[in-house]
Order: sequence, then C-alpha cells, then structure tokens
Amino acid sequence: MWSNNMLYLVFIAQIFYISFYFPGKLVARVKRIIKLHPPSEYPKLYPVSKDVFEMGLGAFTNLNRFVFLVGIGIVIHGIYSRSEEMLYADSMVVILGYFMLQWLPLLLLEISGYKRLKLMRSSNLATKRKATLKPRSFFNYISPTVFWGCVCSQLMFVLLVTYFVFNPFEGFGGYANIVGIIIADIIFVGIILWNMNGENRNPYLKEEDRDRQISRLAKVIVLTSNIMLIFVSVDLILSATDSRGLIDVCMSFYFLVIAAISFKAYQFEDVDFEVYRDSSATS
Repeated sequence: MWSNNMLYLVFIAQIFYISFYFPGKLVARVKRIIKLHPPSEYPKLYPVSKDVFEMGLGAFTNLNRFVFLVGIGIVIHGIYSRSEEMLYADSMVVILGYFMLQWLPLLLLEISGYKRLKLMRSSNLATKRKATLKPRSFFNYISPTVFWGCVCSQLMFVLLVTYFVFNPFEGFGGYANIVGIIIADIIFVGIILWNMNGENRNPYLKEEDRDRQISRLAKVIVLTSNIMLIFVSVDLILSATDSRGLIDVCMSFYFLVIAAISFKAYQFEDVDFEVYRDSSATS
C-alpha cells in the first residue's frame, strides 16, 4: 500500500509540473518576448498577426488546464476508490497514456510554430543568410568525454541484459531490450544530425544563435538518452527482484525528469532578436 501512496504522490508531481508549471513558464517567456519585441518594431518576428499569436497561446493554456483537470480527476478517483491500480486498469498504461496526453498541447504548439516558420520563409525570400564555411562536427556540440561516457553506459547496460539472459525472470524480453535502446539512440542521433546539417528553417536566425540552439538540443537529447537507459535498467532490476510495485512509481518519476530536462530546450534569453527589427526604422 505504501508504494501505491508513493505512486500518487509522484503522479501528482508529474501532473503539476508538466501540465501547470511547465506551460505556465513557457507562456510567460513567450509573452515577455512579445512585450519586449512588439510587431511595430520587430515585424519580421510576426509572420502572422499578434492576435493570432495570443490566440494560440490561449488555446495552449486552456488545453493544458483541461489535461491538468483530467490528471486531478485520476487522483481523486484513486483516493475514493482505493484501488490498487489506477482507474481499475493497469497503472503503467494509465501513466503512459496520461503522459502522452500531457505532451499533446506542446506537440500542437510545435506544429503551429513550424507552420509560422514556413510563412516566415515564404514571405522573406529575399533574405539569404550565408552559412558558416566551417563544417559542423558532432563533437562541436557533444564533448568527447560525454560521448565516451554514454558509450560506457551503453556497454554496462549490455552487460546487465546479458546477465539477465542467463538469469531470466518472468516477462523478461531478452536482447530485445538492447535493440529498443539502439533504435532510440539512432533516432536521437538522427535528430541531432538533422539539426546540424539540415536547412535553417528560420531565414533570420544567426549562425551563432543556431549553434547555441543545436548545442542546447544535443545536451537535452544526451541527458534524455541516459535517463532512459537508467529507467530501463531500474525496471529490469525491480522486475528481477519481484519489486514490480515500484516500477509504476519509477515510470512517473522518469516522465517528470524527462519533462524537466526538455524544458531546458525552451530558452530564448540568449537569442539576438535585433535581426527581426524593422530595418527601415533604424536606417
């Protein structure tokens, strides 16, 4: 029962951080950018009107409020039903499903941002930024020490899985665990390489700002990969030691940590917004 109580405590933290604190901070940052860089002075920053921006932020906020209330509803149901499993179902499935629901507002916001970047490019075809002549290297964004540290972590995970192959427990997936991690890492590396070598979607973004964004993204991805590896390792150990009741707690905590890490990617303070200023007003 104590693990069940711990699960709801961690789950409440997941609800609060991802569906209340995180979106609130993000909206506050965007509103501050709009306040400090109004359309009258920075027209290139607004491929759509300011009202459309604010409507999008309002929809993002309201959708997060709805998801927040859904989470609180799950907790209230658990308190009154006193069920060992959330919603009388598999708690792991509920936690995973709710986590996916929590990321839906951010996904829609990202899609909206991508569309605005396309509008920015199509309305500013005359602007051509010269790419740096220095080729981008993977190790410009990820230090060799961090890279080899990740490699060592992967090897330790392989050893852990191999141990359980020779000492299996019920439900153990064998080497499929390693295959899953490899697929995830390939996707992560692909995202970094695509951002490094792909076309700059923002026609005004300076190379220095783009490099900072790629570096920040790479660090977030590396941290996410390592946290994922730790979670899967802990999952295997808890399953092997017949402590499955704690797996749900670890999963909710894992999602909370992933959200906290991802929040680091949404930093705008070091971006040079002067590139969006009306040049005719300054000339």
